[in-house]
Amino acid sequence: MKRELPHTTDIFKGCQTKAVETHAHTKGGSPCAKVPAYDVVKAYAKAGYGALIITNHFNDDTVPKPGLSPRQAVDHYVDLYRQAEEYGRELGIEVWFGIETCISGGPEDFLLFGAQPDILYENPFMYRMTQEELFRECEQYGCLMYQAHPNRSYCRPRDPELLHGAEVYNGNLHHDERNEISLLWARKYRLLQSSGSDFHRPDDCARGGILVPDSIHDVKALADYMRENEVTLITS
Repeated sequence: MKRELPHTTDIFKGCQTKAVETHAHTKGGSPCAKVPAYDVVKAYAKAGYGALIITNHFNDDTVPKPGLSPRQAVDHYVDLYRQAEEYGRELGIEVWFGIETCISGGPEDFLLFGAQPDILYENPFMYRMTQEELFRECEQYGCLMYQAHPNRSYCRPRDPELLHGAEVYNGNLHHDERNEISLLWARKYRLLQSSGSDFHRPDDCARGGILVPDSIHDVKALADYMRENEVTLITS
């Protein structure tokens, strides 16, 4: 049976909030992603989301490109986002820049909200930082650092003192996320909370996200809002 998307354009008509997908990957940007950027953007526009954050992987397995300098590798990463942003203009949905990176010493991933491409140009080997180094860099740039799927089967929660928040709900169907444990952990350490679909395949669409005021139109404004407010989590 075909699964109906939980969020439609009709539901959001007249609302003062918008649905934001906080965690999505595109084919060509993340090797594990199976859907081209145009189709990802189109799916979220059809589902009624107001904004989509492209959080392709920025790590040692995805960023280095044969024959490219570190700066050119960052150019490639950013260009893939710019392409998705153009599709968003065409399809009537805001597409925002995001990053999912990692740190030295483990497989854990981190979502950076409010980041702009300049943080990557200044730190083209960001994924080799320690957690403390990455957190301090985020503080300097004014972006938020959330641990993605902190209790996925192959992950462990990292130092909560060096995080702004945690993805307490990850809607991806292909992993054992243990979201309830992540929620309890985030509450224990008073971390900010987020939800995301972790989109890689068509059936991942609209399985997570957050609701924020419709007046927010970029990732900087989003990060400022998330820092000061408890967002409504979309869980499906």
